[in-house]
Amino acid sequence: ALASKNGMPEWVAAVKFNGDVRGRNESFFNDNPAFVDRNRFRYRVRAGFTMSMLDDFEAGFRLGSGDLDSANRISSGIDPISQNQSFQNNGSKKGIFLDTAYLKWSPIHSATWSGAFTIGKMDNPFVFSDLVFDADYTPEGAAQQFGYQINANQALKLNVGEFVLDELSASSHDPWLVAAQLRWDAAWSEKLSSSVGA
Repeated sequence: ALASKNGMPEWVAAVKFNGDVRGRNESFFNDNPAFVDRNRFRYRVRAGFTMSMLDDFEAGFRLGSGDLDSANRISSGIDPISQNQSFQNNGSKKGIFLDTAYLKWSPIHSATWSGAFTIGKMDNPFVFSDLVFDADYTPEGAAQQFGYQINANQALKLNVGEFVLDELSASSHDPWLVAAQLRWDAAWSEKLSSSVGA
């Protein structure tokens, strides 16, 4: 229907739109008399799309809010792990920023093997807890994901990422993060499953 109304090219198989809006109140209290008790109202807005294309390609793009008023803490851009924007500055206009922009190719997809290659600014390809990565962190660079289905209930998965942390104009030694994660996922029953990885 989308193709017939908007003249989508033949190589686009599907387009999915996504987004969310969140509002919250943060209260800060302390028994220390020198501490200033206060309340802060904040919101987060995200909107984007994922486009499935022929030949196993996928492209994703998402915009999001962010606290431009506190951007002076980093050299450029906004906080990499938060898209919250505080209600402040007498109704001033707020910023919208690039959250993800990536191209993914998944040429391996048999009953036993799977494989995908991603480049751009992407959702984090690793399985992680908040101790390792913030859930809102969207790294930039390249990622590779491979899977081997041992049987119907067990699989081995390998995630690899090469992320650019910064581009330093006065240095030839830019900081990178290169990481790999190997996991064994198993489903032992309808209610019991496990994931072991390093």
